[in-house]
Amino acid sequence: MNEQHLLQQLIEAGWTQAALAERLFTTPQSVSRWVNNEREPSGPAKALIREVALEAGLLEEPAVRSSIPIMGYVGAGGEVDPDYEQVPPDGLEQVELSEAAAALVAAIGEPIGFRVRGGSMYPRFNDGDVLVVDNSRPWSIDNLIGEEAVVRIDTEDGGKRLVKTIRPGSLRFCYNLESIDRAYATMENARIVWASPVDVIVRRSALSRIAPAGRQVRPAAGERPRRPPG
Repeated sequence: MNEQHLLQQLIEAGWTQAALAERLFTTPQSVSRWVNNEREPSGPAKALIREVALEAGLLEEPAVRSSIPIMGYVGAGGEVDPDYEQVPPDGLEQVELSEAAAALVAAIGEPIGFRVRGGSMYPRFNDGDVLVVDNSRPWSIDNLIGEEAVVRIDTEDGGKRLVKTIRPGSLRFCYNLESIDRAYATMENARIVWASPVDVIVRRSALSRIAPAGRQVRPAAGERPRRPPG
């Protein structure tokens, strides 16, 4: 059940949009846009919506995940490397989450992580932190305007994966991508083929490493798995 349906059920159960806005640390106008599916709530807002729905008995307590796969690395300039298609299904590595981090990730449908390398995004992200996104749901790019997201862009060399803040572009179906580190210029009028907002930032102190279990190739984010021949 998505956040729009949860909000609608909460309103049917007696919550007003003003009361929800106060609980979700937002405005009634934002709640109205979410209810009417005019805009997606941010990652923190989604977690709060599910928290309220749990308290209201509209959801069952989610199973707590103890680990997530790391599907790439975020380095200087925000590029994710290596290519997603070359990552095994269990990730380049698995990371064990602390109890507090696991609770944050529990509401995400299919959490995958990208580990920060280097200090190019300090103080927003630190070396060794993990950015968690949800790979289970499609996102409208227009609903991610102003959001920090992991994006895959359409380029002649086969596509790059970046962590950027998405802004409107000057061309149709194109977007400007701002780097967290202002030393890197904004990418103008990029074509995005897949994007998912950063739902949770897991600090390196809340992680421990587990060796990956498999070496099979995983499909690209936003793409269907390829069936084996025959």
